[in-house]
Amino acid sequence: MTFEPGTRHRKRARPTSANLSGVAIRLTDIQVISILMTVLSVILNLMPSNLRTYSRLSEEALALLGKQIRLARKGRRMSEKDLSDRVGVARSTLQRIEKGDPVVEIGLVFEAAVLTGVDLFVPAATTLAPQLNRLDDKLALMPGSIRKATRAVDDDF
Repeated sequence: MTFEPGTRHRKRARPTSANLSGVAIRLTDIQVISILMTVLSVILNLMPSNLRTYSRLSEEALALLGKQIRLARKGRRMSEKDLSDRVGVARSTLQRIEKGDPVVEIGLVFEAAVLTGVDLFVPAATTLAPQLNRLDDKLALMPGSIRKATRAVDDDF
């Protein structure tokens, strides 16, 4: 086979042979790569993607909120499917919320809590506006940005 400059030549896919239990299987290179990539993606999905550690208090707070959501959902006789549809997530995500998984978005956790009637921060779930206003006032008194001191203060007179 001769190659001329400026022309494109396509390589033919060479079949790969495998013999599994007496059955001959012939696969092209592309099929082998596709299978290997599928196996690799399955392995990567089984590995924990977030190796971050959380404090015990954080984990306990998440577990408590998740159990409160589960209890309130069952008390309202809502199925996992009903609540997950209302929150707008998959049922597996709702199960992770109820288990206190720290990787789930906090907005989804709060939405599930509100929909099931779990009180967030206040005894009566009316509004958080007064607390927000009070915190805004406190934050207004704080410095706008916080930086580490670049040099030591020379207070020796």
